[in-house]
Amino acid sequence: MERGQKLLALTIMVLALSIFVGCYWISRSIENGIISNSNSIVKASQNITDYMSKTNISQDDILNQAQAADYLQISDDRLLKVIDAIPHVRIGGQDLFSKKALSDWVEKSNFSSDAN
Repeated sequence: MERGQKLLALTIMVLALSIFVGCYWISRSIENGIISNSNSIVKASQNITDYMSKTNISQDDILNQAQAADYLQISDDRLLKVIDAIPHVRIGGQDLFSKKALSDWVEKSNFSSDAN
């Protein structure tokens, strides 16, 4: 083999090894990220469960967005307009509300279902 061919073969082997190591490193990073995210979700769920048991909140007290709008006797659109002022939590892209917190908020605020 010529010197140039040996150098080309060596370069191809180094490139292939680099690609292999890079792919392995990226896959491990992705896997660790997924595990980390799922652990965060499990911890958040445990925190919510702990909070619910400490504050005597039952599963029936938790409302989704549509249920909260019905509970407040307003439209979903109206709820979205005032959502930042209403006590709620966002879990997995879903807003959750407590009936007690909504009732307390209505009592303390000047909220009107007729307001625009």
